[in-house]
Amino acid sequence: MSSSLIASGTELSLAAARPALLLIPAAGGFHQDHQAVHAACFAAARAGGEAKPTPRFVLGYMGPEEVVWNAAAAAPTVYVDTTAHCPAKEAALAAHASQLREGTHPRSIPAIHAIDSATGAALAERFIPYRLAY
Repeated sequence: MSSSLIASGTELSLAAARPALLLIPAAGGFHQDHQAVHAACFAAARAGGEAKPTPRFVLGYMGPEEVVWNAAAAAPTVYVDTTAHCPAKEAALAAHASQLREGTHPRSIPAIHAIDSATGAALAERFIPYRLAY
């Protein structure tokens, strides 16, 4: 994965989309594709002054397995209430049906809801902050 493609590619890039928020896989994940995406996105999102767009918010997310089993990942400190968006999250998860599992597996819908609800009084996503610039 190329950080230059993420930073300034012609179709979908930071330069083309100019996002205020960039969500990337968190550092310390054990999936090799997520590690490569994290490294490329982290490099692409570095501050560049006027030379390139810089997202004001860069947050790392963890997959369900990494939430329950990852000694290397940093602890999330940003929590976002997603209760009102539960149907949209389920639809997004369904779009990746090959990645979902049944029963109590961390990638099952019931386990994902349990992880989200254990985060706080409501359903919440957990993030690791890399940049929070108001």
